[in-house]
Amino acid sequence: LWYLNYATADAREITGWLAQHPQVPIEHVRILFNKEESWQNIVHAFPEHVLENPDLSRGDSILVYFVCFGSQIPILCPYDFDTKTENGGVNAGISAPSLHVMLDALAAVNGKNITAVLD
Repeated sequence: LWYLNYATADAREITGWLAQHPQVPIEHVRILFNKEESWQNIVHAFPEHVLENPDLSRGDSILVYFVCFGSQIPILCPYDFDTKTENGGVNAGISAPSLHVMLDALAAVNGKNITAVLD
């Protein structure tokens, strides 16, 4: 596996910035670092934490921040990008169309007050 040495530092910096703002309850912040930031965990955490979260109200401001945008093609490269899966396949990352579907689902549930940052 390759490591994104600055990804964790960037994510911690954003978390610290959010924590300085009292209008952002820190329990509303979901962070996946290193091994936690696998394709499966991202795909599962997104609906669990954002789409199905009873603490979010329609129109709330939402920041989606990915520090795994590191390929020459528009794809999110999670921690386990380009590694073998248990069934012999390859973790191919999260494509731009897949991310678009995720963000559209979020907008349908919570409204369009969404900022997505791909770092």
